[in-house]
Amino acid sequence: MKYSFVQKYTFPVTIASAVALYLDCEHYIFLHEGIETKYNIINLTENKCIAEVHYQSGIFKWKQISTTEYNAPAELKQYDIKIKGFGFAALINFFKVRTTLKYYENKEECEILDIEKNENIFLNKNDKIVISEITYDINMPFFLYPFKKIIKKKLESIKLKKDLEDLYFIKRRISLFGTDKPIANSKYWIPYFKKSYFLLFKEKFVKTFF
Repeated sequence: MKYSFVQKYTFPVTIASAVALYLDCEHYIFLHEGIETKYNIINLTENKCIAEVHYQSGIFKWKQISTTEYNAPAELKQYDIKIKGFGFAALINFFKVRTTLKYYENKEECEILDIEKNENIFLNKNDKIVISEITYDINMPFFLYPFKKIIKKKLESIKLKKDLEDLYFIKRRISLFGTDKPIANSKYWIPYFKKSYFLLFKEKFVKTFF
């Protein structure tokens, strides 16, 4: 049975820095060390990456293999998700889950969740704040369908928690290095251009924003 829903909230940084942090896979096991413990790349092409991520929550350990696809400028898809191990995450093996994440500037009047205040706010057409919008497309067996709202709430909670950690990280870098606007010679961006600094799909990202 198919079940889809959208999670959307403000993400008040530039689109470039939001995408860059997503592609900066090396930060996962440091910034999100409370749950993610290891990241291995299995295969990498121009815009697709198959990776294995190790997780731990209490006594439960598991690893997730999935494909990430980057479509410039700011769309990221994840699919072909498989879980090995024990815990709540192992339920994913009963589903086929695809996610599509987009970052874009607001251009309309709307009510939306403010990620920092954790409350709904109203935006007008002139509020060009960046929006994070992720669509979950889930195909699940009929016996799990009655629990769809519980599953939705859990997935939304995990995503929101990780994005709050990412937002704090970006704003910390802004306070240290200045604006995160995509200016190639700014102190914020210079480290990303070093050959030693690894980003998924780095060449594609740089061509898109710089």
